[in-house]
Amino acid sequence: MPGALARGDCLTVLFCPPEITFETVDVIHRGWVDAVDIDTVDASGVTQIDTAGLQLLLALLLSLHRAGRPWSWVGVSDAVRQTAQRLGLSDMLLIPVPSKGAA
Repeated sequence: MPGALARGDCLTVLFCPPEITFETVDVIHRGWVDAVDIDTVDASGVTQIDTAGLQLLLALLLSLHRAGRPWSWVGVSDAVRQTAQRLGLSDMLLIPVPSKGAA
């Protein structure tokens, strides 16, 4: 449930779980607490996210920033994008603007 880390030759990718909500953030947080070597975040598989879930993502990304770790999104689901936009957190989360023609 906490998501999975995949280490390649150059990148460590955090794959977010499908549901990041009030009911799941405690378990997810425990899985992410030591995830300071992340280079890439893949939230393309997230189907449900709420305010608590976005706060958890933001805390993780701020932690990486404070540690001087550059990171990037490799995928952002519509659920993450829409919830962040609705809550005014898109800029703070550095969510990329979808390219033309993308849903």
